[in-house]
Amino acid sequence: MEDHTASATVKLRRIVVNPTKPPEAVHNFIWARSGAEFLLDVGYVDLLDAHNAAKATLEGQEVEPIDLIVVHRLSLSPESLRRLSETVQAMMASLAEEV
Repeated sequence: MEDHTASATVKLRRIVVNPTKPPEAVHNFIWARSGAEFLLDVGYVDLLDAHNAAKATLEGQEVEPIDLIVVHRLSLSPESLRRLSETVQAMMASLAEEV
């Protein structure tokens, strides 16, 4: 039986669509599954709102949900999800080297 899972290394030239736009800070990731695809929402919350809501919750107060501003919605195949996972693992390994 032959192994058809071998992969080739292909060089990529990175092109930023809007290079003058600063990178967006994101704090939250929410995912769902739709058949074989994974849906990933990437966004942020107002940190002051999050702090105040957490503080109020700790004080036993009922708190309204805070807004998650979704800046990107991604549809990921299992293969692209695997590549994303490998990228995040490499990022975490780099971070661990600094500590």
